[in-house]
Amino acid sequence: MTLEALAHGHVHPLNFRHECGPHFESQPTGQMIVAPPLAFTSLSLDPHWNLALEQGLGGALKHHPVIFLIWRCRDAVIIGKNQNPWIECNLPAMQKDGCLFARRHSGGGAVFHDKGNLNFSFITRPDHFNLSRQFNVILKILSGFGLRPQLTDKYAITVNGKKVSGSAFCHRKDFRLHHGTLLFNANLDRLRRFLLPTLSGVQTHAIPSLHSTVVNLRQVVSPSISMKDLRDELLLGFQEEYGAAASCDLDPDEPLPPFLNAATLTENSHRLAGWEWLHGMTPSFRASLPLGPRQHVDCQVEHGIIRQVFSENTRLVRQLEQQRFDFVVERNLTKT
Repeated sequence: MTLEALAHGHVHPLNFRHECGPHFESQPTGQMIVAPPLAFTSLSLDPHWNLALEQGLGGALKHHPVIFLIWRCRDAVIIGKNQNPWIECNLPAMQKDGCLFARRHSGGGAVFHDKGNLNFSFITRPDHFNLSRQFNVILKILSGFGLRPQLTDKYAITVNGKKVSGSAFCHRKDFRLHHGTLLFNANLDRLRRFLLPTLSGVQTHAIPSLHSTVVNLRQVVSPSISMKDLRDELLLGFQEEYGAAASCDLDPDEPLPPFLNAATLTENSHRLAGWEWLHGMTPSFRASLPLGPRQHVDCQVEHGIIRQVFSENTRLVRQLEQQRFDFVVERNLTKT
């Protein structure tokens, strides 16, 4: 298979065992064979499925120590694992405009995604996790477009002082994940509108986002460069750094490689889209709950549930305690 075929993902999943996966066949005891790195492009625009896919690819690291994934998703705000959505994003505006809400396994801040935002993921065995090599792939590509990218101490990539990429990390016992964004032609108006707090005055130890001035790569590179060009350069850049890699597209509606269980991926994506993960994982916080025009009450929220209401109105306390905070906020914001 030629590098050109690899770079353009011309390996059908049905041929994966032949082209990409022979080393997943059982090996004689004591004869483990380490195969080359793998590179995938997800064809799904579902943020929850793609986040589940990152975790699922960790299961391929027994013989393939480094996996590279490129993915996009429909409009969504994806927050870090330890963040509070009420102070990170404008949930009512997102719901009105059909923008999804998701929570990552990694830390870091809130990020707006749309089809103009290309994402990359390095999934590695712990002993192959190397930030210098991983960032080198991205920085060399941007330099090849005639830019002068800078990597900040917060692992953001800037061009002319404006952020074009942010990264986050997840360390598990069996694998490491480094994933990041590349703003190519994202809707920056929607980004700014959705990355606003729903509520003010929230008291929490949740990790806050660091807001930066951003710019689309489309505004600073040659007009002839397309999203496809960026995707192809990412694949080639990965191969230049890590060696020739078997590459193919991953489509949730088509057969997947033998190490990915479609049913498990679907189950995990549903879990990541469920209330227990999206809201129940929110660190405890105290908030001023809107009840109507110029009327608020303080409450303590644990795992997304109102556990204590600070009011002498016993009827109000009984109404609110043990209720889902998101349900009460959504109901009461319509009254304000």
